[in-house]
Amino acid sequence: MVSIAMHPAAHSCVLLLSLPIILSFISVVSGQASFSQQPVDSTVVEGGEVILYCAVDNLEVTPGILWTKGSSNVPLGLSRDMPGYPRYNIVGNATSEANLRIENAQLEDDDVYRCQVPGLRSEEATLTVQVPPDPPSIDNYENGTLITIDPPSTITLTCRANNARPQATITWLKNDGPVLYIMPVTAVEASGDPLGKKQNLVSTLTLNPEKEDNGVEYKCVVEHPALVMPHFVNVVLNVRFPPGPPLITGYQQGLAVRQGDMVTLDCASRGGNPLAEVYWWKNGVQMDHSYITDGAGARNTLPITVGYSDNKAVYRCQVSSRVLPQPLTAQVQFTVFFPPAYVNITGHEQMVNTGATLTLHCKSANSNPSASISWYTGGQQVSTSPDVVVAAPNGGFITSQNLTVTMTAQMNSVDYMCQATNLELYEYANAVATVSVMYPPQIPVISGYEEGREVKAGNLLRLTCIAVGGNPLATLTWQKNGVDLEGSYGTSGQLATNELPLILEQTDNKANYSCRASNEATPEPLVAQVSLDVLFPPERVFVTAEPAECRDGDRVVVKCKTASSNPASELSWWKDGVPVDGGAAVTESSDNSGYSTSSELVVEKVLSSDNGQVFLCRAKNELIVEAVNDGLIMNVRFKPQISVADKMTINTKEGPGLKILNCTSKGNPEELTYVWHQNDVPIVLDGNTRFTLNDAGSLFVHNASRTEVGNYMCLVSNDEGNSNITAILDVQYSPIISTGDQIVINRHSISELVCEADANPKPDSFITWTRDGFDLSAHQMEYSEGKALLRILNVSKADGGLYTCSADNGIAPAFTKNIQVVVQFVPEIDRTVANKVAQSIGQTAVLRCRAEGAPVVRFKWFQGAAQVNLTSDHYTFDTRQDLTYSNRYESRLYIGPVNELFDYGTYVCKAYNNLGETTFSVQLEKTSEPEAPFGLRVEKITHDSVRLSWKAGFDGGRPQTFQVRFNQKGNQQYQYVDVIPTEETTYTVTNLNPSTDYEFTVRGRNDLGTGAYFLGIVSASTEVAPSQPVVPSPSGILVGNIPLYLFLLVTFLSLLSCVFLNLFLICCLVKRRTSKKKNLAKKSDIKLKEIETVHSDEGSATVTETLDSMSHRDQSEYSKDPYSDDERSYDDHRYGNQQYDDYSYQTYSDQYDDDRQPIATSRREPGSSYHNAGYRPPSYAPSWDSFAQTPSILTDQISEDQEERNYADKLRRKQAQLTTGPSSAKQFDYTSSVTPSPVPSSLGNFVQLTKARPTASQAGSEEGFLV
Repeated sequence: MVSIAMHPAAHSCVLLLSLPIILSFISVVSGQASFSQQPVDSTVVEGGEVILYCAVDNLEVTPGILWTKGSSNVPLGLSRDMPGYPRYNIVGNATSEANLRIENAQLEDDDVYRCQVPGLRSEEATLTVQVPPDPPSIDNYENGTLITIDPPSTITLTCRANNARPQATITWLKNDGPVLYIMPVTAVEASGDPLGKKQNLVSTLTLNPEKEDNGVEYKCVVEHPALVMPHFVNVVLNVRFPPGPPLITGYQQGLAVRQGDMVTLDCASRGGNPLAEVYWWKNGVQMDHSYITDGAGARNTLPITVGYSDNKAVYRCQVSSRVLPQPLTAQVQFTVFFPPAYVNITGHEQMVNTGATLTLHCKSANSNPSASISWYTGGQQVSTSPDVVVAAPNGGFITSQNLTVTMTAQMNSVDYMCQATNLELYEYANAVATVSVMYPPQIPVISGYEEGREVKAGNLLRLTCIAVGGNPLATLTWQKNGVDLEGSYGTSGQLATNELPLILEQTDNKANYSCRASNEATPEPLVAQVSLDVLFPPERVFVTAEPAECRDGDRVVVKCKTASSNPASELSWWKDGVPVDGGAAVTESSDNSGYSTSSELVVEKVLSSDNGQVFLCRAKNELIVEAVNDGLIMNVRFKPQISVADKMTINTKEGPGLKILNCTSKGNPEELTYVWHQNDVPIVLDGNTRFTLNDAGSLFVHNASRTEVGNYMCLVSNDEGNSNITAILDVQYSPIISTGDQIVINRHSISELVCEADANPKPDSFITWTRDGFDLSAHQMEYSEGKALLRILNVSKADGGLYTCSADNGIAPAFTKNIQVVVQFVPEIDRTVANKVAQSIGQTAVLRCRAEGAPVVRFKWFQGAAQVNLTSDHYTFDTRQDLTYSNRYESRLYIGPVNELFDYGTYVCKAYNNLGETTFSVQLEKTSEPEAPFGLRVEKITHDSVRLSWKAGFDGGRPQTFQVRFNQKGNQQYQYVDVIPTEETTYTVTNLNPSTDYEFTVRGRNDLGTGAYFLGIVSASTEVAPSQPVVPSPSGILVGNIPLYLFLLVTFLSLLSCVFLNLFLICCLVKRRTSKKKNLAKKSDIKLKEIETVHSDEGSATVTETLDSMSHRDQSEYSKDPYSDDERSYDDHRYGNQQYDDYSYQTYSDQYDDDRQPIATSRREPGSSYHNAGYRPPSYAPSWDSFAQTPSILTDQISEDQEERNYADKLRRKQAQLTTGPSSAKQFDYTSSVTPSPVPSSLGNFVQLTKARPTASQAGSEEGFLV
């Protein structure tokens, strides 16, 4: 026989091509089948589920029902799972039904289907996939849009329902009712989908809205069988139309009203969209800008207090709207009666001479009707001419009348009254005019000054002009040298006066003052005049220097000249308040009939000290006490002169405060430029918060610090040159240690720890080394300028740790810094870590390797001689660092799922750094019953109890409990007691007999079996009972307080029931295995599930959460191991909520933090085969400190029968062989058949150094983790 190997895909292709031939052949050799149910046309909404039913009688004689799809009858496959179609599968009774179920139906499923068996084919069944349309939309309008229309415009509404199968239906509604008399136009368009099965429906509605359509809602309703309820989109019409004409109420045209009456005009306009705007106008001028609306119209109310201006006034109401081409108007015209407001008399404004004739004219204001005028004088009415009436341009009538009178000599003044009366209203207005006769005054007289009298400038002089008589009284005016002056004019009886007050000035000397009197009766003014003789000092003195600008050593002439004075002035010279001799005085005539005096002062050689000195010239008049001064400030130019001492030292302390470096200077020009230098570098002041400069050039040092120490120079300059001084700023400051946080030294070497600090001052030995808990006197200490040296002659590991460097120079605060001293040495393996790990097949095992070393310790793992391939998803590796002792590291190798053929065995961990390497071996085994405990001893003895303690043996990778066996010495009848809490390794056996010798031993148990007893027997003798009545010993042997025979009976019955139960389970197991082996040849893909079924039917104990534990560990420097977690507790139902520990006794607390950054971030180090990255399964928290999980569950019955345990072990091995396959040479598949449980989150207080993302095959399991 020739065997041909083919690719699996080729097998599938050949099977598919050969399928019709095979089916035809089978139909010939088999009995003919018939349909009991054929598929029918069906409909499904996209995304839903549909079943096409097909049932065949005698299905067992056929190889299966084949479904085909499409007109070309594409076969979907014979497998009920239809692997090529993930949404298709066959459901129903496998013996007679092959119903095609399609989940999450898609448009591509819209097709024809058939089911067939050899020789028999069903009718075609069409599956229609209904696709609901997209939300409807109206072109150019969003849902709910308000559409504004001006009739007779036309509007087109186009509604779309796109991408539907089958096409949707569109219905138009008007205010939720049918649209009458308008037929929409409907069209179907292609949607453009790839399959060409969707359709777009378009419906167009054309409208010619009228004003009755205002506010109407048009709704496009889309219906489709795939929609639960119709969808719709709507718009609302806003049809605009004009408002009604205005209507005015509140006044009747032609009706007269009185001035002051209140009239309220109201104008209203009804309807319109939008509503009208209503405004009032008066005689073409708009009156207001406000109106009100009430939904049905608009109105404007205008209250009016009637005045004379309203007579004949036109009030117009104007209605406007954006839809009106022109405003609509209505108007009323007022008729108003009103009296004249006043009368006006003219013609009496001028005085008249005696015998002259005068005409007075009286004119009334507007009146309606016209007024009548009357004249009165002396209380009697006089005859006049007729009234003259004319219409007023602004309404009403104006009445006027003249009165002619002749003035006589006896008349001085006469009053005439004109009265205008409105005879309709009986109201009037009047006015009075006074007519006067005029004559001239007498010649005026000046008083207050006598000719020839001398007066002093600056004194007050009052000149008064008086004129007697005249009608009207005389008008008096003053003039000075022909120029008018303002005086104080007044009258009293027949006198007119004008007073002129004068503050005498030098211009008044020899000045002519005249007074002029006049009225309408004087053809020329009447004049009186006087001339003044005024004494005055010079107004000022003029002092100048030649040259105006000088330098040190120049010759300067200072000149002085007075202004005019009367009489001439005398001159004197002063220098800074001290009199000096000057040149001879010269006098000459000057202004205002006065005299000017001049003199010179010569300075042969000026000095810089003369700069700013005042040279004063004083002018004094002998006849008057006042003197006039003027001075000149000498301007001598020189370079800056600094008044501060050079090379001064300024001391200060570092910290808040202000220190001033003074640079007071003077120079001419005074514009001085200050530039400060620090250590020969100019100080930049812009934006500088440490230094500021005031206007005097002083440098302000803010919050002086050590950076401000140094030499400072102030450079001052002006246009004449520059000068400078220097100063030293000495800032005393507290120490700052500059040594780093870590110092690395080598083991067995002579090393020096140097601590360096910056400070001012630096006294001797202000830096010291200390270490908490250590005496450093054995080491050599030295101090030099700013440095403290600690010399260690022979470095050991104990020299590594935290040291403190302190610096104190007497200026607070002192500085203290903790410095980590790292001693480098070859990695040293922690042998307290378990060298044995057990884990079940298919679970994840964790191997741990802990080492101490510096520099950083790295790890490699080997299985045999080969390095573990960490690029494989089967292995994951990470490294963690102790947070308290940074030179301690732990590496963890995750193996999972565990394979029996390849994974069990010895693994070697290599810990290495730059100084060397060390190895550590870890054995990975199958889970098994526990090993024997060790270290059993008696802790305490009383008269009726013995307290025992022991150390747990390797737990076989499963949580274990303990059982204590004891007996009286020499008696082979044993008593057994289970230790509770289950994780305890101490127990007190009670109810013992006093003064009796007992033998004790202990063993461990887990869900895989019972382990061996402690190797050896521990004996103990109970103490003598305390003095009390003696209780007789029982005649029989007791187990606790239970008679031995009763205990043996219960034990026998329990064992017997277990035997019968196991026999029954084994029979069921054999029967099921026989049946499943037949199906295994047909359906290899369900082998894994059958194995799980065998597991579930064995009746062996099931563990939901298990954990490999480490083998026994000796007492070490670690207490309850912070790196591991064996804190499992059994099911609360049986054992209570108790937890295991890992049996350590010393106190040690590692501090690790998963939030710390990893040492390395890459999965593989460049250029190396070492992998420094690890994987943490995603189902557990980042801290290794949280490994305590829900207790594992053990079966309530743990068999003690060794034969039963051996049988179960053999059965598990057979199952493992089925899992791995018949051929041991076949490449191992790492996919586990057991779904891993979540990985515990606490394997110790380690921080993960590197993390790699897990793959699907790396789902975490708490089984197999090294604890």
